[in-house]
Amino acid sequence: MALFAVNTGCRDQEICQLRWFWQINVSSPEMGFVFIIPKKYVKNGYLKDADDKLVILNPIARTVIDRQRGKHPEFVFTYRGRPLHHMLNNGWRAARKKVGLER
Repeated sequence: MALFAVNTGCRDQEICQLRWFWQINVSSPEMGFVFIIPKKYVKNGYLKDADDKLVILNPIARTVIDRQRGKHPEFVFTYRGRPLHHMLNNGWRAARKKVGLER
């Protein structure tokens, strides 16, 4: 999730709520696919002028997504088979600690 965040600029809630059916295949072979996040899941999405968010993935972000395929039928990122509400929870902290990323 951290790699995806760094490589897309997506916010916490956009990542936690990311769904497979938001994925759109594009004709460009080097891009492969993008995600379109509905405005209600985007910061300030409640505003009248808000738009859906187009998320273009670089090769690293695409690799992260490909590693998630088949783990959950609806949500891209889950923890123990359940969707996340935010990234900075106890499971996230434990995973960071386990790989030596204390801060």
